[in-house]
Amino acid sequence: MALAEDNEDMFQCPRRTVFRWAGLWRVSDEWGPVYSGVMTGANEAVSTVHDRMLVLFRRREYELWLHGDFEMERTTDLWVKKKAAAADLQALSI
Repeated sequence: MALAEDNEDMFQCPRRTVFRWAGLWRVSDEWGPVYSGVMTGANEAVSTVHDRMLVLFRRREYELWLHGDFEMERTTDLWVKKKAAAADLQALSI
C-alpha cells in the first residue's frame, strides 16, 4: 500500500486494481441498512498520515471473512462509559 501521488489523503494498492476491506452491516430500526468499516492500528505506510486504518484482505482471505467460523469472548464492559457521557452533557449545558 502506498500514498497516491496525486492525492495526499488517498492510498492505493500497487499491482491490484481492486482490494477489499472488512466491514459489518445490519438493518437498524432507526436508520435502515447501516455499516461500519473494521479498523486496526496503522501499518508503516499509513502511520505517517494516521494512527489507524481499515482492515484489508488478501484474496485468499475473502471466503474466511464472509463464511468462516470464529470464537468470540463476551464481555460485560460497556462500550461507552455512561457516567462520563452524562458529565460531558452537563458541562455543555453550563
